[in-house]
Amino acid sequence: MKYPLLLATLLLTAACTSEKTDQTDTSQESEAVEAAESSTCYAAILGQDTLSLRVERMSDDVTGDLAYNFYEKDDNEGTIEGKMHGDTLLADYTFMSEGTESVRQVAFLKKGDGFVEGYGDMEDQNGKMVFKNTAALDFGSNSVFKKVPCNE
Repeated sequence: MKYPLLLATLLLTAACTSEKTDQTDTSQESEAVEAAESSTCYAAILGQDTLSLRVERMSDDVTGDLAYNFYEKDDNEGTIEGKMHGDTLLADYTFMSEGTESVRQVAFLKKGDGFVEGYGDMEDQNGKMVFKNTAALDFGSNSVFKKVPCNE
């Protein structure tokens, strides 16, 4: 009589444990879907030049890709990693240029459903080009990134 009761208890415990695992897997899948949905793409076309930006946002942290494809000039393609400060994205842009890895700070102002790239005086800080004064950035450029579908 003890063995059937023990067997029933073990089966019940196993069933409860496997149900928990399924719920955990479902929440992990939901988190992965939410992360994938947070990827948004933007493009700016300036004459024959094309600029593209893909951002993945997790709270205020932002990562993604940035590419400057200039007509008859060397392209710059790399990654960004930064933070949103209100409606302004400040990020480090890591890219290869003439066989050398370079890092420079970039800034984008969120306007509507797009971004406008900011420009300002820069200086070298330990091998990384950074803005001298982020409060004095000029967002009046014609580098307006409009939301576009992401090409996966």
